[in-house]
Amino acid sequence: MGSILNPVDGNAFVDLVESKDAGIFVDKTDFISKTNLRLNTGGKLLSLTRPRRFGKTVTADMLLAYYSKEYDGQKIFDDLKISKEQNYTEHLNKYDVIYIDMNSANDKYLSYKSDRSLYIEDVDDIVDFLQYLVIRDLKENSNYAEQIDKAPLVGKKSLSSVLEAICKHTGRPFIFIMDEWDLIYRDYRNEEALQKKFIEFLRGLFKSKSGQACFSFAYLTGILPIKKYNSQSALNCFDEYNMLAPGDYARYFGFTEDEVADIVGSPDCEVSHQNLKEWYEGYKIKGVDIYNPNSVSKAVSRNECISYWCGTSSNEEFVHLINTDFQGIREDVINLIEGDEVTFSCANF
Repeated sequence: MGSILNPVDGNAFVDLVESKDAGIFVDKTDFISKTNLRLNTGGKLLSLTRPRRFGKTVTADMLLAYYSKEYDGQKIFDDLKISKEQNYTEHLNKYDVIYIDMNSANDKYLSYKSDRSLYIEDVDDIVDFLQYLVIRDLKENSNYAEQIDKAPLVGKKSLSSVLEAICKHTGRPFIFIMDEWDLIYRDYRNEEALQKKFIEFLRGLFKSKSGQACFSFAYLTGILPIKKYNSQSALNCFDEYNMLAPGDYARYFGFTEDEVADIVGSPDCEVSHQNLKEWYEGYKIKGVDIYNPNSVSKAVSRNECISYWCGTSSNEEFVHLINTDFQGIREDVINLIEGDEVTFSCANF
């Protein structure tokens, strides 16, 4: 158990389950039955991208709690939807899970970078640091330490070579979960060489057959799509779903109409369904009305409908996008502020 291999501290989903009788909890655990069907198949590389505060981390933490050996999943899931599914116990807490929270990894890297006394040989940027963190966590597991030492060394030891050495010996593939996969594209947007290095790191893990054999399932979540940057960034081995193309996963991208109706049906709820609909029903994807879950939860707990989503980060990102003036977006934004309607193609944009 570590901070990356089977982490247990600060699991947002487990916290929600433990407080569900006193707060708002929407049961989306039947999503696990869909990921179970992908395990060890050609569809085992899955990416779901969506906007900020739409439950990405909670979903990732839910998968962690279900698959990781370090959890007692029956205490968590026995009263939830997934427990009614036929394949509920087949994969419950059967795997070692590599869970990378890119926000936490970046915070640790910035601390490392600011203190030269912490310097580690050949760890010069966040991609090096990320590989170092994962390998360090794996090496602290007595089952893997010997195999890591035997992993081929070409220059410096890579995570892909370490995982291949481990899986060749144990025959047991990992579950891989990366939350906020796109952080480097957002926080290091002007560092093209670093972005290319990060994508090559991911390609090294997932593009080859030997790399894919190390994983029973891999799940990436983030804001930005994984295929839309340049020829170096295409991870077309991943099956990707987003707000424009949700496939069969539309209802897992936020709160649905029925789920919001259940929330307002609580005797403790003082905001109306209509108010929530006017404020937070921001998307219709594949015919499903989707509400922003963060905003709905805050509105119900605070008994006030206001723009909670806008308070989750600064407006810097919007300013950057507006200033690019891509396809005349600056004028479109001005027209929207003035109350006009603007029609455009989401797919092309």
